[in-house]
Amino acid sequence: MRSLRAIFVVLLAASTNGFAAPAAEVFSLDGKGEFREAQQLAWRPVTVKLELFPTNFVRTLEQSRMAILFADRTQMRLGQNSVMQIKEVASGPDTK
Repeated sequence: MRSLRAIFVVLLAASTNGFAAPAAEVFSLDGKGEFREAQQLAWRPVTVKLELFPTNFVRTLEQSRMAILFADRTQMRLGQNSVMQIKEVASGPDTK
């Protein structure tokens, strides 16, 4: 029973980000930016090409800019001291 519970926890953790396709990635960064998962409180440094998943947050710091490229090729640019949560990529006839 204990090993079954451990397997379930691993599968649950993997299903949140490990096997899901990223919704976006950090396309460019000028200055400093950070990201965190919704259930986490600690912010971690952003790097270019960092994959972002639904519910992740990103933020820019003082005198910084960041560009996010979504899976549908939409681009979002953040100015200094901005915060944004990644929701989900819309699917439709124009989405590839």
